[in-house]
Amino acid sequence: MTIGEHLEELRRRLILGLVAVAVAFFACWFYREELLAIAKRPHATAMARLGILGESAELKVFTYLEAFYCFFKICGIAALLLGGPVLLWQMWRFVSAGLYEKERRLVRRIFPFSVGLFAAGALFGFYVLIPTALIYLAGIVPSSVGRSYRLTDYLTIVFFLTFALGLFFQLPLGMLVLSRVGLISAPAYRRQRKWFVLFAFVAAALATPGPDPVSQVLLAVPMVLLYELGILLAAVAGRRPAPDAPGAR
Repeated sequence: MTIGEHLEELRRRLILGLVAVAVAFFACWFYREELLAIAKRPHATAMARLGILGESAELKVFTYLEAFYCFFKICGIAALLLGGPVLLWQMWRFVSAGLYEKERRLVRRIFPFSVGLFAAGALFGFYVLIPTALIYLAGIVPSSVGRSYRLTDYLTIVFFLTFALGLFFQLPLGMLVLSRVGLISAPAYRRQRKWFVLFAFVAAALATPGPDPVSQVLLAVPMVLLYELGILLAAVAGRRPAPDAPGAR
């Protein structure tokens, strides 16, 4: 193929993937209130645990356009989750044409684990970390101070933490790939363990939405455990022949 033909193929596949996302967005728009109810669950859990009821527990909007913006954000995230696989498939069809068979086989093996780890991280954030952080942050508000929780700010916290945790849960897979291609070995990972533990707690302190030691520990400990899992996977990969070594398949 010429460069022009490659660009035309990329454009065609991008359009197909984006059309799938757009169709998913319009479908989600009809269920925007149900999707909002799902997104509000961590807040509802925190309010119920603290015994906060009535208007004080409600998420609020303060401008005419804010509700529309929030619905647009929720439907956009849902559309990416629903239509994203089609977009990824189209991009894979474009990229895979230039890969060797062993490289395509490696991606096909890794991809399901990558999706599973991302889902595990997002679910951990949504059902464990975010409610815990919200309970602490709402619990320190004195009874003499009125409560007013903004929907936009809440959705920003939820989407940022769930997406960030989904990405960070890719750590063991990234460590495995780096070890498999011979860039970093399991002993090298072990030597850097103490620095990673320090990094995990510093990153947790920066990422959590407040000075809550409980939520920081809840984030830092899984990070350290994921690093240990990455070391284990790297050690297993190190005992196998490298992809281009004699006897490798």
